[in-house]
Amino acid sequence: YSDPSCSGLFQAITSGTIGKEQLQTLLQNLYPREDPKTIHELATLYLSEVDKSNQGYIDEDQFVAWMRTLPQHMLTSVLHFPIIPSNITPLKELQPSFPTATVDFKDRSVLDEKQLLRVAVEISLKRRDWKLLANHLGLVEKDYSCLEHEHLDVKSQILAMLQIWLKTCREAPLPLLQAALRHSGNTDICNEVFSLNF
Repeated sequence: YSDPSCSGLFQAITSGTIGKEQLQTLLQNLYPREDPKTIHELATLYLSEVDKSNQGYIDEDQFVAWMRTLPQHMLTSVLHFPIIPSNITPLKELQPSFPTATVDFKDRSVLDEKQLLRVAVEISLKRRDWKLLANHLGLVEKDYSCLEHEHLDVKSQILAMLQIWLKTCREAPLPLLQAALRHSGNTDICNEVFSLNF
C-alpha cells in the first residue's frame, strides 16, 4: 500500500492533527467496552509510539511514517475495507414487500456513521448547544437528560443522540439533519461536514 492510502486514512480520521483527547475519543469509539483508564493508557502509549518529536499530537507525516513500520499483512487488513459487506444480498434477489418509491435509499445511505461522528466532534469542539440541535431533530428534554447520565463526555452524548434520532427517523435523514444544523446555528458545521458551498 502506498503513502497516499495511508494519507487518505489519516484524512478520513481528522482534518488536521490528532491530539491526545481526540485520540482517546477515537479509541473509545473503537473499544466501547474498555474503561476510561485503559483508554487513557492506550492513548498515551500510542502517542509516545507515533509522536517521535514529542509535540503532543500526531500529524499526517508521523502517521504515515508509523503506518510504514507495520507488517505488510497488518497494513493490508487495515487499508482494505470493502464498501459492500460480503454478507449483503444483491438487491435484484430481494422482492420488496412495499412500493419502492416510498423509500429514498440514496438519502439514507448518504448519511453514514462517519458523518454523524464528525457532526458530534465539531459541535463538541466548537462548544455549541447540542440540545438545541436535538430539539430541532424532534427530541425532548427527557431524551437527552438520559444521555447525559449514560455518557461522560459531550461528544459521546451528541453521537448517541444522533444515532437514536437516525434509528427513529421516518423521512430521508440527510436533508433533515442539514436543516436542523442550519436552524440551530450550526450552518458552518453543516457546510463543513457535508461539503456544501452556500
